[in-house]
Amino acid sequence: MNIETLHVERDVSANNFSREGESLAWKEEYHTVIEDVDTADRELEDIGSVTKFIDETNFNDSYMVIVQNGVQSEPDLVLDTIKRIENGLKIEISIDYPWFGVNDDLITHSLLIRITDSKDGVPETVTVDIEGYV
Repeated sequence: MNIETLHVERDVSANNFSREGESLAWKEEYHTVIEDVDTADRELEDIGSVTKFIDETNFNDSYMVIVQNGVQSEPDLVLDTIKRIENGLKIEISIDYPWFGVNDDLITHSLLIRITDSKDGVPETVTVDIEGYV
């Protein structure tokens, strides 16, 4: 399994994204699996780094998991582990806070995860656990 990630400090979902473009509340979490380029183009905003990440994804061999949460603007989402479970994957993510503290603002963070898995392909289920809220 080969993994690549992109963290974006904004909502990368297009207006017709599966959660209908609603902003995420504090500690609210959302994730979805993107299996093909048509879905990626339809559901993700045309943002430079995101578009590049999509363009670099060979959907014949790979898929993407988009993880989002509502938290202050300074922290980053960091992929800790991906484990195979029965019929799927368990993804563990931590919130990496800067040492100097954070503002009391709220934004949606997005972590794009590209997974190339020649053994199992696209999983039936994906569970995500985000730890580190303060």
